[in-house]
Amino acid sequence: MKQEPLTDIQRIYPAKTLVELVYSASQQALFVSSPDWEDEGQSRVLRINPQTLAVEEEISLQVKGFGVALDDHRGHLYLSQGFNGTVAVVDIAANRPIATIALMQEIAFKQLYQREGIVGERQAFLLRELERFGVSEGFPWKLRELVFDPRSERLFLPGLGLGIDSVLFVVDTRKRQLEKIIHGFGYNVVGITLDEAGRRVFVSNMQGQLFVVDPDSLAVVSNGRSKSISCLIWSMTHSKTGSSVSIRALTAVIGVTIIWNVNMLPVARAIRSSL
Repeated sequence: MKQEPLTDIQRIYPAKTLVELVYSASQQALFVSSPDWEDEGQSRVLRINPQTLAVEEEISLQVKGFGVALDDHRGHLYLSQGFNGTVAVVDIAANRPIATIALMQEIAFKQLYQREGIVGERQAFLLRELERFGVSEGFPWKLRELVFDPRSERLFLPGLGLGIDSVLFVVDTRKRQLEKIIHGFGYNVVGITLDEAGRRVFVSNMQGQLFVVDPDSLAVVSNGRSKSISCLIWSMTHSKTGSSVSIRALTAVIGVTIIWNVNMLPVARAIRSSL
């Protein structure tokens, strides 16, 4: 049977690359990160009218921005600058960048591995892999996803370690500075989401671990295991006796959904996700 073309989908092509987007209720606008891989200085944040899909503003960035998080009360958009170890701050009312927050310094990877106790064949393998891309110095962690907690006014960013354990960066957005680096997040931390009401930040890695961080005390309060978690979606479900929370994690390898209960124990697993 011939499928009729969909008529209720609107499309625009405002840039070569679009990565992440967020909607601002206060500005009634979409803000989309648009890194330029050919000319980093042409990277932008696009302000798009959600009704007409017209690009209203192009906000210039000095370097590529990827992940986005929004403080709609203050009117600040945060972008992870994954290859530069920084976070950009954009004023969404004035449509201009207003600050850059540094999270780490560049290092020599050989010295880093020695300091971390990575020696012998493991170190040689890591250095060979970096050499393939012409890298001997750089930032020890890469940034992509981030979440903003309105109550604590903190920004949380997983840092994916290049051969070392991953970390969680905590940024004080009032002071616009790094507040803390929380260590111990294992191999390739990738997913993060916030349960604002329940006061929990969920972080996943590709080692099959799911961590829970208290956004107020910054303590790691729990972790569980599954298979190669690559991203997270959190949802609230209510029981007759009270409120319970299920965490759904889409796995990259086998494409299933795993559900955790409030005690962070896997309680259900859906058969083959369609996503």
